[in-house]
Parts: sequence; C-alpha cells; structure tokens
Amino acid sequence: MAQDQKAVSIFNRIWVYSPAEAARLKNTNRGVSSTNIKLGTVVTDGGIAKPYTSIVRNVNQIHESDAIIITSGDMRKVHYTQHQIN
Repeated sequence: MAQDQKAVSIFNRIWVYSPAEAARLKNTNRGVSSTNIKLGTVVTDGGIAKPYTSIVRNVNQIHESDAIIITSGDMRKVHYTQHQIN
C-alpha cells in the first residue's frame, strides 16, 4: 500500500537527461539572447551530481528517444538545482 501511495504522490518526480533536448535548449537560448544556459544538476543515489534537461511526473511525458532517467523521487527530498541563464 505504501508503494502505491508513493507512485501517486504529487511530489514524485523523474529527472531526465536528453542530449537532443540539451542541444535544443542551448540553441533556443542562443537565438533569444547572447547569454548561455547552464543545465541544472541533480544528485543521484550514489551522491554524484549529474545534469538534467527536464523534470517530469511520469514516464509518458518523456518525448525524446535518447532520454535517460537520471533519478526519481520526492522533489522535497532530492537535491537539485534549476537551470541558470548566464
């Protein structure tokens, strides 16, 4: 029962990295301004900070075929930084 509640929690998120989405984000930002975008990072279960391109609620929201799941969990407990525009 506890596992089912975790799956439907409004705070459960999936951090995803896609090289195609990263290139699209950088190209879009380059076209809008002369600044660069710095991807956000998320700390994995192993304690390593990895870049991510999007945060989704379920796997059906992942649209890129080259996307990989970096980590998932309660967004209140997972340590992550937002994308930054420099």
